Amino acid sequence: MYGIQLGAFKSSTGAANQRWAHLGKEYPKLLNGLSPTVAPKKSTSGTLYRLQVTGLTEKHARAICKALKAKSQGCVLIHPAHH
Repeated sequence: MYGIQLGAFKSSTGAANQRWAHLGKEYPKLLNGLSPTVAPKKSTSGTLYRLQVTGLTEKHARAICKALKAKSQGCVLIHPAHH
């Protein structure tokens, strides 16, 4: 399954959740029914909180990113992990 990343924040999961709330109000039809996750990633400069939606088909993930990018919103396609 594919996913999308809608932002990365240094402050906390709260910032990521605020971003999701904002996007949900701006694009309710596009994001309706999706469940975001906040995935922390530790690095040498601290922790980055990545706002992601996973469990999407490639077509759905690409469609969401295309629509968001058309509105100048950041969106990165997440490819399935290779095992």
